[in-house]
Amino acid sequence: MLNADAFFYDYKDYQVSKIVDRTAVNENFDAKIWGLEFETLFSPTRNLRLNANLGYLDTRIGAGAKSIDIMNRTQGNPNYALVKPWAQYPSNCVLPVSVVEAALLANNGKPGPLQEACGDFGLSIAVGSVLIDPNTGKKYTPDTYPQLNGGAGLSQNLEGDELPNSPHWTANIGAQYGYDFAQGWRATIRADGYWQSQSWARVYNAVNDKLHGWYNTNLSLWIERPDDGLKIEIYAKNLLDKTPITDAFINSDDTDLTTNVFVLDPRLIGFSITKTF
Repeated sequence: MLNADAFFYDYKDYQVSKIVDRTAVNENFDAKIWGLEFETLFSPTRNLRLNANLGYLDTRIGAGAKSIDIMNRTQGNPNYALVKPWAQYPSNCVLPVSVVEAALLANNGKPGPLQEACGDFGLSIAVGSVLIDPNTGKKYTPDTYPQLNGGAGLSQNLEGDELPNSPHWTANIGAQYGYDFAQGWRATIRADGYWQSQSWARVYNAVNDKLHGWYNTNLSLWIERPDDGLKIEIYAKNLLDKTPITDAFINSDDTDLTTNVFVLDPRLIGFSITKTF
């Protein structure tokens, strides 16, 4: 038996979550998703069964999508600097380098009069006099630099980036062999494996977002008596005891951008008895 299908999705406001300032924030992006799937099942004899699946997936974020990456608030632009508004505050902000330099010069090298310099954050690095923006000769205000989004940072263009947790390739293969014995009993052994190619943990597709491809194998052996509804099984999940990182998310700035990762469960060997009535 061979099955195949193709699909295409054109999303409006596809929702993606991230952690900002200790809070889960949802952002919406237009996105297009398409893919192919193939499934085959082959039984050359009554006792032997083989199966395989192959999938291809392509995802793209739509035009005009932008977001602020808290791991790269300045986007590598040397004209802007990352600043901590206040020691107890859960986030950082971005200021023009010229403004930071002026503040340091005005306070003998100490982070001085940056009062309200972080705009929407509503906090200051230190209490001091009004800060004059050397670029304008007036009091500094984030409104002069709309590209800083109130001090939150520079936006990254996401157009064409891939959606999180969307590997291009996935595949699994399995085989099982059954054998009748005694009176009404049947023994079956089965092995299967799964593999997926690399993907991304976040929409920014940065080098630190890469989730490497990984694979998993399982093995099981069971005997059953279908007429009685009895099944006795011993199994091993993640037989090779691999622990690849399968997903990750980044915490707020105040946690030093620590990353929570999810890994495959370690090898699990189990035994079960099932009785149906």
